[in-house]
This record gives sequence, structure tokens and C-alpha cells, in this order.
Amino acid sequence: MGGLAQLFARVTIDGTPPIALPVLSGSLSMDEEWIPYIRGTLVCPLDDRVTDLDPQAGDIWITVTLTRSFGRTDRIRDLSLRYAGKRLADITAQFAGKTIAAITRSLYHDYENDGVNRHDDVRTFRLMLREIQTDKAAATVQLSLASGEARLTDWNHMSPVATRWAGANLAAKIENMLALAGFTSGLASKPATTPTDAQIGDEALRAPGQSALEWLQQLTRKHDLMCWCDEDGLWRLAPNRLRSTVRAVTSVGDERTVGNVVQKVSRDEGWVTAVMLIYTWNGVTQYDFATTYAPNPERAKIIRYEAPFPGTGRAARMLAQLRKRGKSLTITAVTDPRITPGEVVNVTTASGTQSGRAASVQWQLAADEMTITLREVA
Repeated sequence: MGGLAQLFARVTIDGTPPIALPVLSGSLSMDEEWIPYIRGTLVCPLDDRVTDLDPQAGDIWITVTLTRSFGRTDRIRDLSLRYAGKRLADITAQFAGKTIAAITRSLYHDYENDGVNRHDDVRTFRLMLREIQTDKAAATVQLSLASGEARLTDWNHMSPVATRWAGANLAAKIENMLALAGFTSGLASKPATTPTDAQIGDEALRAPGQSALEWLQQLTRKHDLMCWCDEDGLWRLAPNRLRSTVRAVTSVGDERTVGNVVQKVSRDEGWVTAVMLIYTWNGVTQYDFATTYAPNPERAKIIRYEAPFPGTGRAARMLAQLRKRGKSLTITAVTDPRITPGEVVNVTTASGTQSGRAASVQWQLAADEMTITLREVA
């Protein structure tokens, strides 16, 4: 197997002081086809400091750290065994003339190559605590976590009338909403220009009972944009989540990390040739539709909304995304915490190499295993 490594996971719960716990088991996923974008269920040792945590009383944020280590550092026990019976002069002579870096390197043991510097892959996730379960008998606590989109589902528009959200342009409207939801840093990245208030129609209206997340989707989709909360807890506004990074995994040779590859081509799951969106608002029904096979598409996705009509175009954009889902690759491999939806992944097996764009990745922490789903497979 290539790149022998060991996976460690821990959580740090915000507070004064913070609470740090190791992760015993659980899963963490990033999925661009689901909201929230990031979700996790982690099991940690039961600790008296967490029994009073109440996610209903206020927002609780947790940092999850995944570390893939390619070696280990000597522990006190290792040093005791190494130097047992030796005189101090002998130990001093061993390190004579060496730099601090060289001494530090001597305490690190790579799983594959001797004498190399420590090199870990570390990734952190800033997530909101949604649920906590304590199991006294098992002496464990289970934490259910999600990225910031989940916070917006908690906030509904409690007014009998629709309200137009304030802001000079689309980005400003979103930042005003995020600030009121507790995300005061606004958008970490956004297009250089976004539609002005005058260019935005009824999609800026927030209907009675509508959640902040529903309003956000309504506004951004009309203008061919998406807004999400990333692993750093930062909000992004962009046309897509495409990334330029290309990853490679293989099931052959010394560098193999892939355990299985499943390809699926389906007429029943994901495959559509048309989309029709039906909007009903104040007794008026309007339609937005797109098709690849006029006049009689073979399979259509029909979605109904109780919302103002945002104009045409969304159905075409949705069709362009959905058509890619009819063919997929599901890869099971040794964990790589760097994989991110939007990246291109090249998969090599005994029968050749296929490429696709990662739509989701899920890490099973105790098993040190990940599952990647690829779309746009070639």
C-alpha cells in the first residue's frame, strides 16, 4: 500500500477554556448535493465538561481536526528504553554538534523512509453542534455537527407579509442576512460585481414562514450563483464549487490505496432529460422549463414552489447539473483528508484510468476509510 499512514481525529469545543476530546469513531462528510454542505456524527469519550452543553441554549461551535500522520514521534517510554543504563556523558556525546532540527528529526520515525522530516496532512472543520447524546453505560458522548447552512434553517420569517431584504446589491443583501444570523464577517469571497437592487426582482422577497436558507437559495439560484459555508466556517458566493486541484488514486502497484470502484449508469436515479419548475404565488401560477429532447422528453423532473416567480433560466441550469448525475463512480479507499468536492479525481484500476469530479466524500474515522462519489465521469 502506498503512503503508510495513521489517521487521528479530535474535537475542540469552543469555550473558556476550550474542551479538547479525542474522537473514538464516527463519520464526517462533504457533499455538494446536500445542505448542509458538511455533516458529521462523532463519538468521543464521555467527559463531565460536556454533559451540560445545550445546543438549544445558544450556538456552540466545534473545530474538528483530522491528522494523517506518516510516522510517529518517540514517547517518554521510548526514550526511557533507548537510554536505559547509559551515562549522561554518553547521551551528550550522541548529540554533540547537532542542530536542534537534527535532534528533533532523530525522535521522529517515518513509517517508510528513515531520516525524513515529519510530514502530516492536517485538515480542520469549523462546525456547529446540532445535537448531543450522552451514553452513561458506554461512557461516550455523540456529537452531531453541521456547517453554517444549518444555522439558517433555525431562522424563519415570522411575519404575516412578505418582506424585501435590504441591500444595495445581491452580495450586500446576503451579508445583511448573514450578520443577523450571527455570521458578522460576511462573505469571505464573492464575484467582483453582483446584480444591483434594481436588477433584483421578487426573488428578494422573504415570504411568511420562509427560512433564511430557503430565501438564500431563492435569491442566488435566480442569478446562477450558489452560497455555502465551507470547512473554515466562511461563507462563499460563486457560480460553482469547481476547484483546480487534481487528485489521483489507484488500485494497482505499490501506491495502491483503492479498495473498490463501483460504476453506476441509471435511468432511475439522477438521469433526467427535462426540468419543469412550477411557481404559485397570490393565486397566479407560472412555469420555467427546459428540455433536451423536444417535444416529448423521456424523463422530466417536476418541482413545485409556493413562491414568487423568479423568471426563467433556473430550469436550464438545474437540467445542466442533473444530467451529469446519471453516471457515477463510487470509490472506497484509504482515508485522504485533503479530498474536497469540486476537485478532479483520476482513478486508475487494472482496466485503465477514469476521471470525474468529486461530488461528495465521506470519511469513516475508525476504519480509516473514505468513500468518494464522482460525477461528470469520463
